[in-house]
Amino acid sequence: MKVARFSFVAIAAVAMLMPLGSLAQELRYSPEEAGITPISGDILIGGGYGNTHKYAAAWPAIMPDGQILIAYPRPTDENIAARAPFVDFLDRQGNIVNSVAAYHDDDGNEIIEPGQYGSGSDTRGIMIDASRSGESRYVVSCRLSLWSYEGPLVNWGSNTWAVANNGVSAVQVYDANGVQTSPVVNGWKQDLLYDDGDIRARSASFLSNGNIVFNWWDQKAGAVTGLRYVDEGYAEYENSGQVVGITVISPDGEIVVDPKPVSAPSDSGGSAQTMRGTAAGDGWFCCRSLDPDSIVRYYILNNDGTDLQTIEPVDALVAAGLDATIANTVVGGRGDSELPWGEGDYLYTIGHGSDNQTYIAKWNAPAGTLEAYTIASQNPGNQGERMDICTDGRGNIFCAWEDWSFGGGSDMQIFGRFFNPDLTPYSDSFAVYENAEFDPNEPYNWKDVSCRMDAGVVVVTCHTEGLPENVYDWGESSLEHCARLLENPFESSVNNWELH
Repeated sequence: MKVARFSFVAIAAVAMLMPLGSLAQELRYSPEEAGITPISGDILIGGGYGNTHKYAAAWPAIMPDGQILIAYPRPTDENIAARAPFVDFLDRQGNIVNSVAAYHDDDGNEIIEPGQYGSGSDTRGIMIDASRSGESRYVVSCRLSLWSYEGPLVNWGSNTWAVANNGVSAVQVYDANGVQTSPVVNGWKQDLLYDDGDIRARSASFLSNGNIVFNWWDQKAGAVTGLRYVDEGYAEYENSGQVVGITVISPDGEIVVDPKPVSAPSDSGGSAQTMRGTAAGDGWFCCRSLDPDSIVRYYILNNDGTDLQTIEPVDALVAAGLDATIANTVVGGRGDSELPWGEGDYLYTIGHGSDNQTYIAKWNAPAGTLEAYTIASQNPGNQGERMDICTDGRGNIFCAWEDWSFGGGSDMQIFGRFFNPDLTPYSDSFAVYENAEFDPNEPYNWKDVSCRMDAGVVVVTCHTEGLPENVYDWGESSLEHCARLLENPFESSVNNWELH
């Protein structure tokens, strides 16, 4: 397996900001000012229950039939603190047309009762992905901790619940109507072989062959539970600390590629971590890991789980000319930077370093080489730990990020920007949300941004924090999920949801 540290691709010309025609390079405070047409205003996701948790994120997806999906956690009624994950279906104008529980038991019953999700559940980390072509499907993934010893999901086996505070990676696949096509699949096969394990499912991506890969973060690996790696043929991980790995399943939930550790092993208890780090292209997928040696790596694997390439993005970007203070994206220890997206042969990433400039990069994943990079943000003081990037199936790019510069971290706004396939800017950067506020004397936040796009629409999600009640008529809580739909400005005569 090759390790790509730097590329000999001629990228100097695209490493600079290159305006499109006479486009002025200025910070814009609304989509309209940047020439972008909103489809909707700011949309309340989750019914106004509040209590989304200050780190809660809403994640969007778009299916081939054009349906928009948003996964998020919320209380199941106004009187309980425990949250359960849900999925809302939106039409192309931003109207919510259906809402279903993210998980169902083997009989099709929603799993939403307070006793079925413990307070330790990482339901705030719920994620969603949709198939890119063919039959419309979606997959949800997160880490769950259930109070019940036996649990409602008998196909997992009773010892799944042996320790209430231990997490299990929970992945389930659905059709376009929100009907499950798989049981809830555990990252370590259908039954946990070891009681002592806290394995979190972080993200899932549909592969080009229709299967699904999801990465997991084993937070109790090493000397305590290293036997699981020895027993599965990975003895080199016996003394590792926390481990990042992948599992591949079919749409009906069958294990296609057994759980496989991907992060670098350690002989001294060193730990890897991942927050949200899968992406997929034609015949390959990516798993992002912050390894025990504190190096971010993109592990590129074939659809069958065999190793293909390893990319070390910081070294490659610095060798290509990006300043190390921008390229080094291990921000705040959360690992939320460098979120990947895949299309065709290309892996797209976004990140920022200690000087707070946000950049995007395009990689040839099968070759392990850097194709291009550029600075995305136009506010030199922008900060924030969360950012995302996506493409529309034709190489056109949208990216979004948090900007803390208006209030020193207490007034956080979401900015976005469109780029052409060669990473030249299509638009200026702009504030995404209708009620964005830039007065540091009125600090309130839109944060934890995510985005997805297809040939017609861009979906941007976040959650609000600290908003005065008069900003939205959303009830008393200031913690709510929010979405906005924008037109994809790149011209297309055929919408991709009309091809199937």
